[in-house]
Amino acid sequence: MVNMKARKFFMGIDGGGTKTIGAVVDHEGIERARRTTSATNPNVVGLETTGDRLVELARKVCEDAGCSPAEIRGAVIGLAGGGTEEVNQFLLRRLRLEFGSSFPAQIETDARVALEGALDGGPGIVVIAGTGSVIIAKPPQGDVFIVGGWGRLFGDEGSGFYLGTQAVRAFSRLVDGLIESPVMSRLIAERLGWTTRDQLITAVYGEKIELSTLAPLVFELASMHEPIAIDILRRGVSALVELIQCARTRVNMSPVRAATIGGLIDTSTVYRELLVAALHEADPSIEVSMPVRSAVEGALMLALKGDSGEEKEQP
Repeated sequence: MVNMKARKFFMGIDGGGTKTIGAVVDHEGIERARRTTSATNPNVVGLETTGDRLVELARKVCEDAGCSPAEIRGAVIGLAGGGTEEVNQFLLRRLRLEFGSSFPAQIETDARVALEGALDGGPGIVVIAGTGSVIIAKPPQGDVFIVGGWGRLFGDEGSGFYLGTQAVRAFSRLVDGLIESPVMSRLIAERLGWTTRDQLITAVYGEKIELSTLAPLVFELASMHEPIAIDILRRGVSALVELIQCARTRVNMSPVRAATIGGLIDTSTVYRELLVAALHEADPSIEVSMPVRSAVEGALMLALKGDSGEEKEQP
């Protein structure tokens, strides 16, 4: 007969602004269940909804794994929009109200769990560029730290929001006659219906278009060798390289691995190619790579490591 008290399970959750993935592994790091639900970024859906969805996901993924929440010995939740004391404490209270006061949950940022997975638990740098941007790094000795990640009002350099903002600025200059680009004017008219000042103002200030959604249009124009679009991408890359080099000076190792994550650079896009080339020129000791593991696997790795401080088999 199996001693139920001896069973140990570990949970990892990667919560984002679009979807949330939860997984459970056993004490040997073998995955027992994985489940996906909708957004849990509190800045997008609100704290109450975030708490409800995390509780439901935790309950369901435990059911799928054939365990109870009481058998979870470590749970790490990487959360977009998390990391502040107020958010963390609210969600921990919500989870422990549901699963008991000893439920071993830990709230981290989504960047932190992405770092752990992307570098397979080792030191290095992770470059995240999607809707927003942030650089997170882990020295061989010392604490994990962040460069950038200040949000769209005064940060998010090189992000989708940055590229979209530069695209609408370029279009405003086209309308004013300060620059010329028949290719850009035609494509914007075809895809967005913008040909006049009033249409741009209405879209940006009235309809509040999500500017990050314009990044693919910039990519497409760049693939057509449109100089303005290529310049926008190069300026975005330059901004990211500045942040990466800042992080690199604090990661005292050579060579240093830099994994790329996020919708703009997690596949072989023209933007990623420009970034790789610029980093190689700036510092050949920076080795750019794809992530080794996913963010939810990074959360599981942190949960396993946190059990009595012991290293476990990786998921």
